Amino acid sequence: MVKNISKYSYVEIQWHDIEDSSEWSNLESLSKEQLPIAVTKGYLLDQKNGITRLFRDYIRTKDKNKDTFEDIGSTVIIPTCVIISMKKIKL
Repeated sequence: MVKNISKYSYVEIQWHDIEDSSEWSNLESLSKEQLPIAVTKGYLLDQKNGITRLFRDYIRTKDKNKDTFEDIGSTVIIPTCVIISMKKIKL
């Protein structure tokens, strides 16, 4: 199905990521640990049922309209509950 890229907002999302460690440590060090903040940029597909979906790449259709596409790549899904901020980026 052919889609128009202009219908999708390009966004930057900052979100809390999970961090783990296999190293020996102590309770005091663990108590001071902070969640890392990840930054993801891409085209926002949707946000529903607690999931935010993005894609970063697309393949243009072979017609003369450079703003249409069918296939996407580099997809990302993020639990909406871990998102700190989302801002639209004008391209």
